[in-house]
Amino acid sequence: MIRKVFFLLLVCVLFFSASASAADPLGYYLGGAGGIGSPEGMTVGFGNEAIFDRGPTLSLLGGYDFGFWRLEAEWNWRKNDISKVLVFEQRTPSDGSVSANSLLVNGYLEYENSTHFTPWLGAGIGVTDLDFNDLDEAGTISEEEDLYLSLQLLVGASVGFYENFSAHVGYRALWVPEVKFEEPTFDSTSTENYVHQAVTVGLNYFF
Repeated sequence: MIRKVFFLLLVCVLFFSASASAADPLGYYLGGAGGIGSPEGMTVGFGNEAIFDRGPTLSLLGGYDFGFWRLEAEWNWRKNDISKVLVFEQRTPSDGSVSANSLLVNGYLEYENSTHFTPWLGAGIGVTDLDFNDLDEAGTISEEEDLYLSLQLLVGASVGFYENFSAHVGYRALWVPEVKFEEPTFDSTSTENYVHQAVTVGLNYFF
């Protein structure tokens, strides 16, 4: 499914490229991006594995493009429902969800070339506020902390059009290490990594 969505987003960028009149613009920009993604399964509490549905992701972006590299600030929101929880490999129903709000600083290396397309590779660092709801049927498992150090990997391409605009399609992977969970029933705590992968399409306006 993720591959199909990525293909559709790539088609969108190809559509914009048909009207491209200039190379990817430079300077200050504001923009946004949206897409779909999901976290990897997580072990939460004592013997519970949460499996997530795909869900939306949205970003607000602002930065400066220097030409061969780019610096950017990003606010990102992600939300996913928990499709099921496996308790010692036995499936139990779940109405839970997880949402993530991130503030990140991203740096990109861009490959400037003679075409309208500009491939890029980026990395980001920042903080993420995770909010887990109804992790188990009894409602006893909870996530302990609010803010976590976060790292992000970004891969994609952009195309400039109408002088001041740039459309982009990309892959984003957010890694939040050692998320802490508490289960009072067993008087135990555990840690697990939150890894979210998404494909996005977006638009930037250059001043």
